[in-house]
Amino acid sequence: MALTIDEYLTTLPAPMISSGDRPRTTGTTAEVCKRIRKELASACDAGVFPAGVTFSVRKDSHKSVTVSIETYPGSPLSTVYTAHLMECIGARMRNEKEPEWDGDRYGYERERLNDGHHHSLANPRLTIEANHVWANASRIANRHNHDYSESQTDYFDVGYYLDVTTHALVAIAERGIRLEMDPQYADLVRRGIEAAKRLPANVVKAECGRMPVEHAGEWVLARLIEIDRKCGGRPMEYDKRRRRWVVSSDVVSKKDLDDDRAICAYEAEHA
Repeated sequence: MALTIDEYLTTLPAPMISSGDRPRTTGTTAEVCKRIRKELASACDAGVFPAGVTFSVRKDSHKSVTVSIETYPGSPLSTVYTAHLMECIGARMRNEKEPEWDGDRYGYERERLNDGHHHSLANPRLTIEANHVWANASRIANRHNHDYSESQTDYFDVGYYLDVTTHALVAIAERGIRLEMDPQYADLVRRGIEAAKRLPANVVKAECGRMPVEHAGEWVLARLIEIDRKCGGRPMEYDKRRRRWVVSSDVVSKKDLDDDRAICAYEAEHA
């Protein structure tokens, strides 16, 4: 039987918070990340989140923790935001100005979600169910935190800075809608994926980073296509002096560049 978020929280061991009048986060940020990762995984097993929801937890800096909702069953996008995306795609295909996004314009009824520490407005881009996933993940990830900050005096005292993000989730869903409705974009994605298959792995990794090429943006896809056109299947290296990928045999070394400059200076002096 699936547990509610409140029922699940009662089954967890005590958070990594010290006792006393001013409890504080104990343990390092890496240890907190490990604990959050474990608790989110067990919450999925307990049925707190819908089947198919997955998370990634990482330490971005000394006191920064990012929890990303990676997958979600079905579409996480609300009907009003989906309609807005379709309007934008249609306007782009007609070479018209795209309408600006404003959730209130559609009469979207925002629901207040309590994450245990403060009230935050629901994200109108997401369905209410997806908003609940975000809110419940925030409650679990924030259990080990203390917050004695005073924004009016610009004083910050927290155990760690937490960011629970749905950026990757929304981007993938938006891309799926564009692939269905925009033939030009679908052709760009197809050519970009084909170019990535022909390019050396080091080039694709450098351009796409941790993101799979299937989820790359338009600029990255167009860049992969252009690099592939110049590469012609040959090994590539990044020329830091010319700031672009070139065929390995065309890389200009510092010595060659200094020699060229010396020759030019000599010719100019004795002209």
